[in-house]
Amino acid sequence: MSKKRIEYCKKCFNKKRDDLVICKHCGSKENAIKCTNCNDKLIKEISDLYCDYCMPVKDFKTLKLKFLTKEETLDQSLFRDIGSIKSYILENYKVRVGNQKILFQGTEQNNVTKIPDLYLKKVQIPALTDKELILNILITRRPFQVEVHLKISDYNQTFGTYVTVSDQNTIADLKRKLNTTVLYCPPFDFMHIESKDGVQLSDDKTLEYYGIYEAGSELYLKQRTLVRLYFRNSGDTIERVVIIEGDYVRKTIGDVMIDYQKEFPGASINFKKDDLSFTGDQMLYGLKDLKLFQVYDLSFTVRESRLKIKRNCSLM
Repeated sequence: MSKKRIEYCKKCFNKKRDDLVICKHCGSKENAIKCTNCNDKLIKEISDLYCDYCMPVKDFKTLKLKFLTKEETLDQSLFRDIGSIKSYILENYKVRVGNQKILFQGTEQNNVTKIPDLYLKKVQIPALTDKELILNILITRRPFQVEVHLKISDYNQTFGTYVTVSDQNTIADLKRKLNTTVLYCPPFDFMHIESKDGVQLSDDKTLEYYGIYEAGSELYLKQRTLVRLYFRNSGDTIERVVIIEGDYVRKTIGDVMIDYQKEFPGASINFKKDDLSFTGDQMLYGLKDLKLFQVYDLSFTVRESRLKIKRNCSLM
């Protein structure tokens, strides 16, 4: 790219500031070889908007990433700094940024290091004159923290708790950590964990499987209550899992009995007092007035009428 010749030195450039040239890469300012005003000799004229030191950047085209088991060649113009490369690895290889180390000539680089700056360091070594830059990628397993919001109360207040995890931890591992760090946490079998977008997380899957890579990722811990229906006449049993959210936060055992009475018209429904599993000392209350979040495990006996009862086995 040709440039208009500059005609004023640093002493005189204030007379014609618009002719000052700024290097495309480093931003340094240079003037012409000679000033027509005072005839002083100055530093070399910039060609193609690059200063003398940055001139090799013009020829820099190829960026190569070297993993332990593979290599990938990329167009360097797509990446400005090390942080942009880490974002590319996160998106394409599902490796969180905190687990990435990017090395240049054996030294780890920080996120704000500019890619062309590394290339300029390389070309200062006479033996390294090829027009590509090679970066080594190391994958580590560093712990990070996720924020777990608790939604376990009669007024649905949310509390945030930070838990240190690895992306190889399973959801079951996370539950065990929560059991030791969170006050009023439900027992393991009655914990329900969701992602921020409402996806239920399975115990046997890892955080990495669900794309949870970064510190500050938000999860939600809710309580689930197991409800059993014993049909006395037929001997059948239905098990349902109730997630304590929405209307179920305020519902009592008595409310649930009314719901089942509507579902199974003509049947006699009673709950089994001996099969109640409480979240604490709840015996001061009338049992039918207990809220569902105060109970982990609840059983009802359904004495069927002669009318045929439709048994819905879906989750509540």
